[in-house]
Amino acid sequence: MEEEFFEKMFQEELEIEHREHPPSSALLGYVLEELEGDEEKKVAIHVATCTQCSTYVAELRERVQALDEHLEALPDPLEYHPLEEPKPKLFAWVKRRIEGIGILTGKPATQRGLLIHLGAYASAAVLLFALNLVLDRLLVPPPSPWGSPVEVNRWWVHLYWLLLPWGFFLAWQALRLSLRWKSKEKTKGGD
Repeated sequence: MEEEFFEKMFQEELEIEHREHPPSSALLGYVLEELEGDEEKKVAIHVATCTQCSTYVAELRERVQALDEHLEALPDPLEYHPLEEPKPKLFAWVKRRIEGIGILTGKPATQRGLLIHLGAYASAAVLLFALNLVLDRLLVPPPSPWGSPVEVNRWWVHLYWLLLPWGFFLAWQALRLSLRWKSKEKTKGGD
């Protein structure tokens, strides 16, 4: 009889409405058994006495179990999976590009690059020269019959300075390439 009394009293105590609930991160830690010490005891007592939290913990356990089952079904990520072989046409093209064989001109990559830069440099120089002529004709007034010269700011003339660093770079590349060719010729002749 005393046992029944204590059980009823204990059940009534368990059904006490809680004012504060532990955060869901603490409940998840409880489900995953990551809590330690006093925090684990507090959450365990709260879950045992709170129907709302015990229901939430039961749902969390079901979800964690379902995730574990799905994870077991996945293949091992550390297992070796061979890559597909590259397409032969693409691989041959890449190989030609790596070896420096030009597709369009048939020249090595360094010589082809120098020729492209020289062409761009020459076309930029011709374009700036033509621009200079056109702007001189349009923006500089004809000489005055009165003899007083009109000063004109010829800003477009300074555009030639843009070509200077590029020209030095191209000259350096051409010199380097010619020295490389000479050294190759010497090694061929010495063999």
